[in-house]
Amino acid sequence: MVWYEDLYVGRLAQTRRDALISGIDSGNYPAGAWLITVPDNPLRQLEIYSAGELKHDYTREHCLLIIGLALTRRRRPCLRRSCRMCTATAGMPT
Repeated sequence: MVWYEDLYVGRLAQTRRDALISGIDSGNYPAGAWLITVPDNPLRQLEIYSAGELKHDYTREHCLLIIGLALTRRRRPCLRRSCRMCTATAGMPT
């Protein structure tokens, strides 16, 4: 895993850039951290991984060049709302 020299850093991650990079390199994967990488497949443009996906050996081996780092503020409330909307449209009980 290599960090791009001119790494894109999102607005929320700018103040914690160095701490996030060193944490991810040492095996700590903060919730809400996202990595933008160059894909293996030449037919794709970019790949976006949650930092937590780096726990898996396959992802760590294939995530060769990280070109961007971003943070989200609220991850779970949006996910819960999306799940409720999906189950409601499918006619499933919530």
